[in-house]
Amino acid sequence: MRKSDEIKFTIPGKPIPLARVRASGKSKTFYIPQHSKEFQKKVKVYAYNAGLRKTRKNIYLKAVFYRADKRRCDIDNLLKNLLDGLRSFFNDAQVIALEATKLLCESEEEERTEVIIRKKDKIVPVKKKKKKKNDKQMENNN
Repeated sequence: MRKSDEIKFTIPGKPIPLARVRASGKSKTFYIPQHSKEFQKKVKVYAYNAGLRKTRKNIYLKAVFYRADKRRCDIDNLLKNLLDGLRSFFNDAQVIALEATKLLCESEEEERTEVIIRKKDKIVPVKKKKKKKNDKQMENNN
């Protein structure tokens, strides 16, 4: 693997889960809360500064979320917000493997998100074997 195919970076500050889309008053305009958008912008800046650029390769992503807040927070919403922040570089569909961990840290100063992204060449799908006539007949009999 080339060195450029692995990007590591740390986003300082509290990891923010993706908040539900909200509706504003009578106009029924839908929006993403500001704190979620701000985290996504922060992700984009730190990823770009670490050398991540737009890619068409498959992605392996590892994320470790350090939070001092003991309130319940779903790891899938943390991942969604992280992935939304990385949308400028790759599509969610390119992610072939994910590893995520949520850990409690001692203080707010230690809060952060550590990310490792590995770009992998396209994986060629395995062709399915064609069924023989006998196999089809046996399936029909069962």
